[in-house]
Amino acid sequence: MDVVSVLLAITAIAIVSRLLRLARFYFRVMKIPSTALYGPYHWLEGHLPGAQDRQHHYYEVIPALSETERRIRRFMMGPLPLIVLSHPDTISVVLKTSTPKVKLSYGLLIPFIGDGLLISSGKKWARDRRLLTNAFHFNILKDYTPILHDACQVLIDKLHQHTQHAETQSVAFDFSNACCLLSLDVMLRCTMGVESNCQVEDSDYSKGVRRITELVFKRGVSAGCLMPDWLYFMTSDGGEMKRLCNMCHSFTHRIIADRKRKLADDGLLDDSPDTSYETQRKIVKGQVDFLDILLTVKDEDGMGMSEENIRDQVDTFLFEGTLSLPSTCIMCRYFKY
Repeated sequence: MDVVSVLLAITAIAIVSRLLRLARFYFRVMKIPSTALYGPYHWLEGHLPGAQDRQHHYYEVIPALSETERRIRRFMMGPLPLIVLSHPDTISVVLKTSTPKVKLSYGLLIPFIGDGLLISSGKKWARDRRLLTNAFHFNILKDYTPILHDACQVLIDKLHQHTQHAETQSVAFDFSNACCLLSLDVMLRCTMGVESNCQVEDSDYSKGVRRITELVFKRGVSAGCLMPDWLYFMTSDGGEMKRLCNMCHSFTHRIIADRKRKLADDGLLDDSPDTSYETQRKIVKGQVDFLDILLTVKDEDGMGMSEENIRDQVDTFLFEGTLSLPSTCIMCRYFKY
């Protein structure tokens, strides 16, 4: 038997072994009871049609998961089974593991946030996380307090104006959109030092970030989640997603380039590998924001972050921050009332 035949045999055995493991896992997951929130599932489409019908009732679905469903349920994303956890006891088991991230769902975010801290894994994640440690220094977060106060005051003023109009006419207030604008305003000012004033005058960038968020969620509950990016970008939603991502990336690139040029002109791009908070504060001579740290931080070998990596980290934190605060505020309001 020649070498080629041996290699082919080994490859075939490896493929069959992998398929058998996947089949065992598939049939084991299929034994988990299916969620009843989205109705019966189709053999090909799964629960996606029901999820599409209820995608705008997110804050009704989440409480229902914890109140009427078991701690673990199966959701069919087309023909692929996904495990849904809805109780702290089952969720804590997953959070305590060191299993690498699965990019099936996170992969939908890659066109926008790239290979940032949320998506990356392994050595790249460890290096980036270590370099970003100073971004979460208590003194930096404390420096953001005036920004948070000013941004919240804008929202309070908007609420006050609405209550005055509501006395004479019945007008609904979109609290979800207001919280998204508040979060984006805070993130732009804290991460990039950009005074966007987006809570008062909506910009193309802020509208683009919110629309990208909508498209990502829409893709996650439709057949688009099963498409590769190149095929999804050929659809109308995919074309819009690609255009908006390019627009947002161009905006972020301009901000990074301007800040880098300013730091270089002022002689503040130090080659020292010292990345302590005190050094960072000395470099930028005052309040340190997220972008300052990304541009000035160095690893133990004196190597900084590439411009593409900086953009990915900025877009990641903008996306996460724009979602986390509104979701928290709205869920607290929902459960309170």
